[in-house]
Parts: sequence; C-alpha cells; structure tokens
Amino acid sequence: MNLRKRHLLFRLIIGVLLLALCHLLSLAQPKTYVPVLCYHGFSDDYKSGRGESYERFETLLKFLSENGYESCFPEDVVSNTKLLEKKVIFTFDDGSKSHVRAAQILDKYGFKGIFFVIPDRIRETDERFLTRGEIQLLAEHGHLIGAHGFQHKSMVDSVLELKASQESSKKILRTIVGERQHTISNFAFPFGYYNNQIVKQLRHEFKYLHTVNPGYWDGKSILIPRMLIDSHTNMEFYIDYIRGNTKFNPTASLVTEDGTTSDIVKFALNSEISLDKIELFSVSRDTSGQINVSHPLGNNLSLRENILEVNIKNHLRRYYSPDRRVISYALVSREDGAIKFLTCGHLQWVTQ
Repeated sequence: MNLRKRHLLFRLIIGVLLLALCHLLSLAQPKTYVPVLCYHGFSDDYKSGRGESYERFETLLKFLSENGYESCFPEDVVSNTKLLEKKVIFTFDDGSKSHVRAAQILDKYGFKGIFFVIPDRIRETDERFLTRGEIQLLAEHGHLIGAHGFQHKSMVDSVLELKASQESSKKILRTIVGERQHTISNFAFPFGYYNNQIVKQLRHEFKYLHTVNPGYWDGKSILIPRMLIDSHTNMEFYIDYIRGNTKFNPTASLVTEDGTTSDIVKFALNSEISLDKIELFSVSRDTSGQINVSHPLGNNLSLRENILEVNIKNHLRRYYSPDRRVISYALVSREDGAIKFLTCGHLQWVTQ
C-alpha cells in the first residue's frame, strides 16, 4: 500500500472513530424534555370560569422572558435537541376571539404559539371565534395555525368528525393561511379524546397530535403532552412544571398501549421508588371540581416482578364522577411540596 492510500485509510479510520465517539457522548447526555402549555379562553377577570386571565398570562410571559426562556415549535425540538433546556411550546385551543389579544401579548415578549382553530366555525366575521382575516394575521406574525378537529366533536364517538378532520380540516386551513405557513402539521384532539385506532389514521395527515395528557414531550412521540392551564391553579405550579423539564427522568414506562380500554394499566419500573409516594395526577375535574390535582393510589397500586399495576377504574370511582370513562393522567410524587413527574402523560379508557 502506497503512502497516499495509507493516509486516506488513516483519515477514514479517524473519521469513523470520531463519529462513534460523538454518538456515545450523545447517548451519555441526559435527555431534555420540553414543557408544553395549553390555553383556552382568556378574560380580564380570572374568576369568570375555565380559562386564564390576561394579567396572569402576561405575568408568566414576563417571568419567562426575564429568565431566558424562549418559545419553540415541534419542528424546532425535532431538529435541534441540544438547546432545549429553556424552551417552551405555547398552544391555544378552540379559536377563541380572545386569542387575538393573547397573541399580541406573546408578540410583546418575543414568543410565538400554535393556535388550534375549529375549521367549521371559521367565518368572515364572528363575535366569538377567530375570523379568516384574524387567522391570516396570526400566521403573518409568525404563529402557527393547527386544526382542532372539524366541528369540535369527540372523534371517539363520531365517525363523521374523524372523517372530516382527515379529509377537510387541513384543506380549509391551507386555503386560509396560504403561503404564510408552509404546511398544517399540528392537530389537537377535541376534548383531548383519542384511541389508538384514531392515532393510526390521523398520523397520515398530521405530523404532531396534541393531547391534554399532562407531562413533558420527548421530541419523538407523535403524541404531544400538554399542561392544561386553569386560572384557579396556583402560578407556582406552572413555573415548577416548566423548570422541571431538565430534571425529568421517567421512573416508569407505560407497558399498556396508550389510548386503549383497560381497567388495569401497567408500567415497567425503571428505578426504585416507594409505592406509597406514587400518586395519580390528572387534568380531569375530580368530585371536588378541581383540575391539575393528584390523589394517592393506595391499594389501587401494586408491584409484580418490576411491573407497576394501576387499577385506573377503581381510582376513578374513588375520586371522580361515577360516569367518567376516560382520564388523561401521569404518575407523580411530591418533592418539597412540588409535583414531580414520574412518567410521561397518557390517556386511558375504562370499561363501563
């Protein structure tokens, strides 16, 4: 072998070794998950009902801006996984007219959001929902527009809603945003309801499917968890949630398929934890009318050969209304008074 060939072979070997080293280093680095916030309507009075006040919204944005946080979109997370420590995804459901002012507050602090609108409710003029012109303006300002079903009906209970969401929602929104937005890749489930079959059908039309399952997004799953914002939830809870993404390391991984019907849910335990510290956190209203609360699992939690088994049905009957058959949840514990997420967010249906 002549000197030139030896030199080329040496460079090739060094290149391969460097690539392997970079891969090993990336595997050794802890994965950073992304917090995702889900807003609905806004008002000047936070006591008006479900939703958020403009004042609290701006207070949070000011805090995030002053502490170096930036907004991002799902595509940013997928393409740049090294700069996620202080990233937040803002999402807004239902296409409320109040989102116009919310977007102006976002713009004030340099943040951008994803606005999920209901295609069948879009008009040229409307007192309750975003108009075509307002949607176009949001897109012009750098916000993303996503589909929130078609008529905002549960696709689990309506075959027509699923079909229209697949065939019409994206087309309608594309005609509105035009070249202002490259594509409609984000979809939010009406009421947060889905099952595994619906996910399989919608993934052919949309790249990202947004839930209301509490937790952090890993940047890989097509299902994006979102923390539901409620004006009656203490602001410190949301700040702790946003800050907690860098510390999140799942203690247990779901074994039961997400979105299926089963009264017992199983998790593979990844590290040791006392069972009496595990609670079930949910965004669904419990019998006291609260959301974003956790309840101890007690005897509804057991451990069998490193598999956690949660009796979801019995837990629902204990803390939620008798007719509830679905829940968006995560397993959590408490650390110095704050919620610590032990799992990603999931959705489970139970038998009636």
